[in-house]
Order: sequence, then structure tokens, then C-alpha cells
Amino acid sequence: MEETLAKYNISLDDVVWFDCEAFEEGDTYESTFDDLVKITKGKFMPEAISWRSGFSEEPKWYIVEAAFYVNDKKQIIKMSSEEWFDIDLITELNKVIEQHLSIEERFCPVVTRDQSMIIAFVNKEIYNRLLADGMVEQEYVIGKPENWKEMKIVDQRYP
Repeated sequence: MEETLAKYNISLDDVVWFDCEAFEEGDTYESTFDDLVKITKGKFMPEAISWRSGFSEEPKWYIVEAAFYVNDKKQIIKMSSEEWFDIDLITELNKVIEQHLSIEERFCPVVTRDQSMIIAFVNKEIYNRLLADGMVEQEYVIGKPENWKEMKIVDQRYP
């Protein structure tokens, strides 16, 4: 995989690499979030980050929420914490970057063809090259309940 990253001029300092099956607890998201902020090298600097986790009502689902501010606007990202990494973290962070920051880079999940994931922080040119070459992970989906968007944490537990 390091050869693939080198082909696109992506250094290991510009990526977060982790096991997708390690997200049974909310603190895994916290450390991943911290790592994602680090690879932006100061371009994405959320403020007042807080975490909340717990179970929904029916169906019982473990949810983790990250709340933070970007340019004085509160952002909340809700993720599933049912064993596997929820790609919504990346999707929603990219929306925040596009809507509230004037930077060209974005987070990009790079295809690994195993249960690990590499997330790079790349400019649009590199992102488009990765996309054209089929190297952007687009099929990573967690089977969330149909009422996912409406689900709320009702039984709080902190990892």
C-alpha cells in the first residue's frame, strides 16, 4: 500500500491508517478524529470538541456523536459504533470543510482491499486521480436502520 501512496505523492504523514473492525467503542472515534485533525497540518482546526455516546431506543444501536465548532458554527456528526468504522465521519467532515473553510483539500478514503482503511488529506487534483483510478473507497457501507437519521441517544454511556 505504501507504493500506492507514493504513486500519488501521498506521504505517510498525510494519512491515518486503522483497522475498520475496531470501532466498538466511542473512544476509537475520538483518537481517529484527533489523527484526522493532525494530518490537515492546521488547515482544519475544530474548537470545543465534545463527545457523547450511548444507545438509541428501538432498535438498540450504539451511537457516538462528535460536536465541535468551525468558524463559530456548531457541527454535530453522528456515527454508528457497532463494531465497524462509519464512513459518515469522513463524508460529514468533508461537507464541513466545503461549506465553512476556504481550503482545497479533503479527506479521502483510499481503497486497501482488506479490513483496514487509509484516510488521506489530499488536494482536489490528487483526489480526482485516485477517483479516476478506482482508488477512492466508495462501497464501504454499514447497514444502518431505516430510521437512522431520527435516532437519538437515550441511554448515555461514556466509553
